[in-house]
Amino acid sequence: VATNGNIAIGGNGRQFCIIDSNAVIRGKTKVKGWVMHSKPVETPDHQVVVGTYKKLIYSVDTLCNINWTYKAGGRIHSSMLLTPDGNIVFGSFDGGVYAIRQNGQLVNRFNTGKRVVSSATMVDDSVLAICGISKCIYFLDTKCNKLASIECDGKFFSTPVVMHDGTVFCCTMNGILYFFSKALIDDIVNNRLDITVTGRPFSLVIN
Repeated sequence: VATNGNIAIGGNGRQFCIIDSNAVIRGKTKVKGWVMHSKPVETPDHQVVVGTYKKLIYSVDTLCNINWTYKAGGRIHSSMLLTPDGNIVFGSFDGGVYAIRQNGQLVNRFNTGKRVVSSATMVDDSVLAICGISKCIYFLDTKCNKLASIECDGKFFSTPVVMHDGTVFCCTMNGILYFFSKALIDDIVNNRLDITVTGRPFSLVIN
C-alpha cells in the first residue's frame, strides 16, 4: 500500500497494477515474468519497485509508467527492502543479495553461492539479515557487504523476523526453529565472525 492509499499488485499474468481505494485501476503495465511473492516497496519520491521471475526489477510511477528496470542474474522471489540510507536490497536465485540505488544503479552484490528465496530484514539502522538455501543466515551492511554469518542445520526459504527485544527468529525448510539473541548478533557483527550452530537441538535460543 502506497502513502497515497493506492495498492500496488502483480501476479502470474505478467501485469503490474496500481489500484486506488475505490478499486479503480489507476494504471497498469505489462512486465516480463511473474511477480511471485515479491512485495513492492515505495521510495520517498513515490516510485514503486518490485521484482519478477524474469530476473528484472521494475520501478514504476503512481500511474504505473515504467521509470527504469534492472536485470539481476536470476529469478527474484524476494521482496524489496528499502534501507534507512536509501538502498533497495533483494535476493535472487543466482545466489546474490543485491543493493541498488533508487535510480536502478548497482551498489553491490554479495554472493551466497546458492539460491536466495528469502527477503532481507533490518536488524537495526545499519545491519540487515537475510537467509539462504546455503543453510546460512547472513548479516550484511546496507550496501550488502558481509559482516557475519551463522551456518545452521537446514536450508532457508523463510525471511528472518526481528522480535521486540532484538532477537532474530528464522525457520529452516526441515522444520528447525532458531532464535538468535541480540547479544550474539552484536558480538559476531562487531567481530566479523562466521560461526556454526549445526547439531543443536530443535527449537532453541542461542546466546
